[in-house]
Amino acid sequence: MTASALYGCGKFAMHRGGSNRNMVMKLMANGARIKELRISALSDLPQKTVADQCGISERQLRRIENKNLTIARPTLERLAKVLGVDIGEIAFGVAGPKLVSDSTNTRSAPQADINPEFVHLPRHTTTCLAPVSGAQGLYDLAEMSREIIPHVLVDVPPMQISMIEECLEILKTISERKWSYGHPVTPDSHDLATFPDMSRRRRLAELCVLLKGNDIRILAESEEYRYPPEAEPYLRDRMFCFHLVIAFAPPRGEYEEERLTVPFDSGLDLVLPSKLPSF
Repeated sequence: MTASALYGCGKFAMHRGGSNRNMVMKLMANGARIKELRISALSDLPQKTVADQCGISERQLRRIENKNLTIARPTLERLAKVLGVDIGEIAFGVAGPKLVSDSTNTRSAPQADINPEFVHLPRHTTTCLAPVSGAQGLYDLAEMSREIIPHVLVDVPPMQISMIEECLEILKTISERKWSYGHPVTPDSHDLATFPDMSRRRRLAELCVLLKGNDIRILAESEEYRYPPEAEPYLRDRMFCFHLVIAFAPPRGEYEEERLTVPFDSGLDLVLPSKLPSF
């Protein structure tokens, strides 16, 4: 089991092959739209037919349609081709923020009608992660974040996966204890130490060094998450919190950017003025 599977939040698949550095991006499928296109008058395709043409099982397609699964981009591209649409029609977060003229209908607005006075910040978007300089910075990010969102982009042996999982568990514990506000928290092995917090800090520093020694980069950023209207905020009357988005990536290539862009669910679409009001 990968760290992404553990937390149910991973947006990337691990690439295969020790020497292959190509990463397979995952995107969140728009299940309702996929089902709508599949059973439309133009298509009217059975699930089994679509699944066979996409190289997936019928059960997997059913789960995609019902649960908005996060799946590999090549699979979504094949699915879009079968349905006769662009991948952006059936996946969230393919494009970043864009200008729109109407917050209720952003897909069909013609280019000529775009209103430059407003900018649309979509819920399913991306965020840019910076390399982690040390364990202390990672600890501080975990303390200010309510949730941990991991992306595992490396294909490594079980020993390195265990290190990644332990690192995520420590970060999750740091976050839980900071935001418990009297609620019970799950004890961990460091609670047996004379100084639990110091024990976690020391082990986190060791893991950062070990992962770096195994050619695994750690990149992270704390991003604002805005609660959707149907969600109950963790703190009453506070409609946002912060999520720690962390990625475990292979070494940077010669021409690759130092930073890394990954998908991020910000919780809520926003339409904001593109310019500050003048006084």
